[in-house]
Amino acid sequence: MVRLMRSLPTAVLLFAAASFGTADLVAQRKPDSALCPTVLGTYPVDFKIDEPLKGRPRFEIRSCGDGRDAIQLVGFKENADTPSLVEDGSHVQLLIQTGTLIVVQMTAGSSSPTLVAQFQRGTPVLLGREDGVGGVTYAEDHNGGDYAIITMPQKTFPDAAGRFPKVPRRHYRLKLFD
Repeated sequence: MVRLMRSLPTAVLLFAAASFGTADLVAQRKPDSALCPTVLGTYPVDFKIDEPLKGRPRFEIRSCGDGRDAIQLVGFKENADTPSLVEDGSHVQLLIQTGTLIVVQMTAGSSSPTLVAQFQRGTPVLLGREDGVGGVTYAEDHNGGDYAIITMPQKTFPDAAGRFPKVPRRHYRLKLFD
């Protein structure tokens, strides 16, 4: 039997926030490609509503306008002109932004890749790029702080007998504010 292994890009972080803690920065891709030209949405992560968006820490969703529905999730530190985080993706199916957290579920063939990113200590960090199948859920927990609970089913593939393995849903429990 030949087992196929998919190599993962270095930008993928293979961890979830420890069952009930805040995730730490492990690795992050540096922006190395040109930014897509069209800003579809800007999502600030602070409460300084009287200040211009360009100076605030924020996420942006950008459209590449390439005819393939390619997008980018971009994260800017406070007062930065260049992003600290750039992640490529496809057509946005679901977007959740609350506090310092953003979840972007995309459409890509038979799967729904999902990006989970958060500002930690003022820096946008990619916490995970999950290969899911849709059905992302969001809840909040306010016991001992303000936490977002993100749950997503994982994409599975059949074994040699055609059976799909039971794979637990991925859970993130993330503090909403620094």
